[in-house]
Amino acid sequence: SQLTKIFENYVVNYSNVSTSVSLKEKFKFEKLYRKQTYLFPNSLNIKKIKNLKELKVKRTLPKKFIMFNGSYNYKPNKVAIDYIIKNLIPELIKQNIFLVLTGNHKTNFHSKYVINLSFVTTGELKYLHRKSICVLVPIFEGYGTRIKILEAMIWNNRIISTKKGIEGIKFKKTGNIIISNNKKKILKAIKAFEVKKKNSKIFEQDLKSISMEKNCRKFYNFINKKLTFS
Repeated sequence: SQLTKIFENYVVNYSNVSTSVSLKEKFKFEKLYRKQTYLFPNSLNIKKIKNLKELKVKRTLPKKFIMFNGSYNYKPNKVAIDYIIKNLIPELIKQNIFLVLTGNHKTNFHSKYVINLSFVTTGELKYLHRKSICVLVPIFEGYGTRIKILEAMIWNNRIISTKKGIEGIKFKKTGNIIISNNKKKILKAIKAFEVKKKNSKIFEQDLKSISMEKNCRKFYNFINKKLTFS
C-alpha cells in the first residue's frame, strides 16, 4: 500500500491528465495527492455486448439458480462466495435454489447446490444471465467498479449487491437493483426476484453513463481542449 501511494502520487502529479473511475476515487485523489482528476467511469461497448451471440452452457443447469461471477482465487471473491455458501445456501435450498459460479478456478465445494462452471465464454455468460434469477455481488472489500455488474445491467439481469459491491456505479432505483448488507433482506430480494418477470428495458437509461463510445468521445474532446490551450 505504501508503494502504491508513492507511485500513484508520482503518476497523478506528473501526468498531463490523470483519470479516476468514480466520484469516491476522485475525492480520494484530491485528498491524498491534492490533484484534480478526470472522471472516466469504467465503460463497455454496449452495442457489441448486447448483440453478442448467446451460447448455451453444455452442462445441465438447475431450474432455479442465482449466479456469482469471479475467481475464487481473488480474496474479495472468496469472501463473497464463502458468505453465500455459509449464510444463504442453507436457506435457499429450502426453495430448491442453486448457486452457479463462474471464474477461472476449479474448486470443488462438495455440495450439489453449488455448481462451479469454472471458465465460461462471454456468450455462455450471456446465456447464464438470462436463465438466472439474479446475479449476486456480496462484496465486502475490493476496489474499482465491478465489470460483472455492468454486464448484468446490459443483459437486463437483476442485481443484489452490498454497498461496497456496487460502489462507483450510477443507477436509478427501479427495484431491479437491491442494495443490502443484511442477510434477511438479501434472501427476501432473491425470493421476490424468483417470481418477478424480467423487464427487458429496465436499464436503458442507466447504460448511457457506461457507454465506451460516449465516454471516449467526451474524454477526447477534453484532452484536445486541455492540451491545445493549457
